[in-house]
Amino acid sequence: MTEISQHLRLGDLLLEAGILSSTYIKDALARFEEDGLPIGKALVISGYLSDGELRNALSIQYMVNDRLLTREAAVEVLRTAHGGGLTLEESFRKTGLVQPEEQETNKLGQLLVDSDNITEEAVELSLEANSATGLPLGHILCQKGLISQQLINRALTIQQHIRRGQVIRDQGIDSLKLAGEREAILMTLQINRGFKKQPLKGTPLFADLLLNAGVVTDRQVREALLAHITINKPIGQAFVAARLFSEQFVLSAVAIQEMMDNGTLELDRAREALIEIRTKGVSAMRAASEACTFRLQTNQSRQLIALLHQINVLDINQIPTEMQERAIVNYNQVMYICRALLSNGMVDENTLYSSLRLVDMLTRGKIDEEKAAIALEFAARSNTDVEYALYMLGVTERTRLQEQEIILSQ
Repeated sequence: MTEISQHLRLGDLLLEAGILSSTYIKDALARFEEDGLPIGKALVISGYLSDGELRNALSIQYMVNDRLLTREAAVEVLRTAHGGGLTLEESFRKTGLVQPEEQETNKLGQLLVDSDNITEEAVELSLEANSATGLPLGHILCQKGLISQQLINRALTIQQHIRRGQVIRDQGIDSLKLAGEREAILMTLQINRGFKKQPLKGTPLFADLLLNAGVVTDRQVREALLAHITINKPIGQAFVAARLFSEQFVLSAVAIQEMMDNGTLELDRAREALIEIRTKGVSAMRAASEACTFRLQTNQSRQLIALLHQINVLDINQIPTEMQERAIVNYNQVMYICRALLSNGMVDENTLYSSLRLVDMLTRGKIDEEKAAIALEFAARSNTDVEYALYMLGVTERTRLQEQEIILSQ
C-alpha cells in the first residue's frame, strides 16, 4: 500500500471523486464560513450534498488519513457509491476493494477514549449529535463540557502526527493521557475555580498566535509541536525547553489568549502586544493596554485621570497644569499622561496600566463604571493583575488553566 503522508481534505476528496465542482465548494464556504460551520455542514445546508453523501465522504476521508486506504482507492469507492446510490459496503464490493476493518483507529473519539479522557458512551452520544448537526465532534464535546478545548487541540495535533508517521500511536496515547491528568490537577487550584470546558474557536491556537505575531518561524512551530508530544509537555513549555522563549513570555502569551477568549482584545492588538512583550519584556496587561489606547485618535486621558481619582490614588487638584491641559484636548494624549504620571511618582506602574486597561474596556462597553472602580481598587490594594480582579468580579471567565496560585501582596 502506498504510504499516505499528507492530510486529505474533505473538499479535495469530493472534487477528485467528481461529486462536486470547486464552484460549489467555494460558494458554500463564502456563505457559511462566518458562522463557523465546517465545510461538510455548509455543503449540506447549501443543498449541494445530502446527509448520506456527507457521512460516506467523512468515513472515506478518515480511512485515507488513518492510512487504511490509498487516496486512489478512496476516490474510486466514493465515486462508485455516489454514481450508483450505493452504501460504502456495497461500493467496496462492486469495486473489488477490501474494506478496512473497524479496529484500532486514530479517530478523535477513539484517541480520547483510549487515553482515558472520556468514556465510549459519551463519545457515542456526541457522535449522534455530530451526525444530526454536522458540527465537529471536538466542538460538540467541548460544548457539552466533557473535554476542554485545549485537550481537543492536543488530541488533534497528536492525531496529525500519528497519521504522518512522526509518532507511534502508543506514544501519542500516553502523551494525551498525561495531558488529561495534568489538566485535572490544575483544575483543583483555587485560581482555576470557575474554569469551564467550552469551545474557544475565536482565539488562534497558541502556536498560530505566535506565528501571526512573527515571533516564531514555521519550522520552530513544527519542531515544538512534535516535541510537546514526545516530551509530554504543553506547547508553551516545549518552546521554553527549546530555549525560544522564557517561561514569563509563555505565561504572558497565555494571558493574551485569555483576553481574546473573553472578547476584550482583538487579534491585531494581540499581535502588537505580543511583539511588545517579546521585545521589551513588559507585562501582558501593560502591552495590551498600550496596544489598545496609545494609537487611538480619541483622547482617553480624562477618563484615565478620573478613574484614578475615584479610588483616591490621584488628587486632581495636584495634577500639573500642563497635564490638565493635555487631558482636555481632542487628540490622544494618553501616552504622554502615562509617562508623566510614572516619572513624577504619582502612580505606580501596576495601578496605572490596570487603570488604562479598564478605560479601554469602559470605552468599548465591556464593563460599567462601578465594576471598573472596584476592579481597580482591588488590583491597586492587593498589587495583583487587574485581569484577576475582573475574573473575581465575574466580568471575565477563566478560559485558560493557570499554573500556580496568585499570591496577594499585603
